[in-house]
Amino acid sequence: MTWSNTNTPPDEHASRQELIRAMYLDDAKLPVSAVAQWYAKKLDHPLEDESDLLDFICRVGIAGVRELKEKWEGRSKAQIQWSIIRS
Repeated sequence: MTWSNTNTPPDEHASRQELIRAMYLDDAKLPVSAVAQWYAKKLDHPLEDESDLLDFICRVGIAGVRELKEKWEGRSKAQIQWSIIRS
């Protein structure tokens, strides 16, 4: 499933311990929040509060990791790095 082709984030729930810690890092919170708000608005998925924001960020992260895992399955580190450079 490619999440960017839908209007709602995926329904999967996962452990968010690492992302919760990251949300409280002052240097990362503002840019991550701003991008998440922009992306949610683009998908017509309004975020009501901090809980919605965190859930949205987690869902985007989970969907992204799954997509990249599929894309890069069986590739070497050098092939993955080259793929990133070309993007």
